[in-house]
Amino acid sequence: MKKLLLILLSILLHQVLYSQTIQWEKAYNVYKDDMANSICPIPQSTDYMVLGASFKYGGLSGNIGYYGSCLIKLNALGDTLWVRDLNIATNLSSKGNSMYAVSDGYWLCITAVYFDTDIHLVKVNFEGLVQAHYTVSGWPNALQAYYVRAVPNGDVLTVGQTAVSSYSGMAWDCFVTRMRADGSVAWTKYYNYGLYTEGYYVEGMANGHYWVSGSVNNSVWGMELDTSGNVVRQHIFYSTPTYAKIYDAYVQQLPNQKYLVIGGSVWTDPVRRYVGLYDSNYNLVWQQPEQVGNCFPAYIT
Repeated sequence: MKKLLLILLSILLHQVLYSQTIQWEKAYNVYKDDMANSICPIPQSTDYMVLGASFKYGGLSGNIGYYGSCLIKLNALGDTLWVRDLNIATNLSSKGNSMYAVSDGYWLCITAVYFDTDIHLVKVNFEGLVQAHYTVSGWPNALQAYYVRAVPNGDVLTVGQTAVSSYSGMAWDCFVTRMRADGSVAWTKYYNYGLYTEGYYVEGMANGHYWVSGSVNNSVWGMELDTSGNVVRQHIFYSTPTYAKIYDAYVQQLPNQKYLVIGGSVWTDPVRRYVGLYDSNYNLVWQQPEQVGNCFPAYIT
């Protein structure tokens, strides 16, 4: 078994003013390797909730490290108030990839560091205590879930990538799961736009449909789904000038009906990133061409 990659040596958080002045910057060392994948403010509070993983909660076997998912509560100054082990068991390590605030807590999307046939959708309250834990099986496929969102009717949506494709000659698919509030799965569907297709983003739309986006090979795509998971429309927003694999890419639909395209880390050394704004007809308004910088793009909330 291969040693896990060192994804982050420490967790870094920046609290930034509109003037881009950094108010504070702190590093957090829970235990050895830590990773932070999502942060949300706590409603009616100045505190923050961080979702990630640490070796402290996954155990250690020889030279092989195991991550365990955890929550960290920070105050307004970035000081740690507590760290909670979520105690979610997966095949190999578990990591918290995404969280979304609702009226009485958060929905968490937890998955294996390596692919597993199951994904975990977990509801916690504002003190990080588990209120509900649902397991969604992709059997016989193996899934990696990247993003979670709840919609007004109480359904929970998650999106990610499969380990193998259900389409002939393809390698990966994007999958979307719609889970009802009681934990029953309404549907899981698979979508493919090319050899290496990944889904990184999902959200509810004003018309009740779902907006999903991700990357395929060297391009960034978006699509609208109806409530049954059928594709209403789809579009390729951006492609790299050369064939360089894009990861961690998504398209956010803004309230003014424009689209913000966040180009993922391109498979180059050093990694590159791209940001572009497109109007409601998919026309480019402005873009920041691929910039060199050894960092992965983050979700904008």
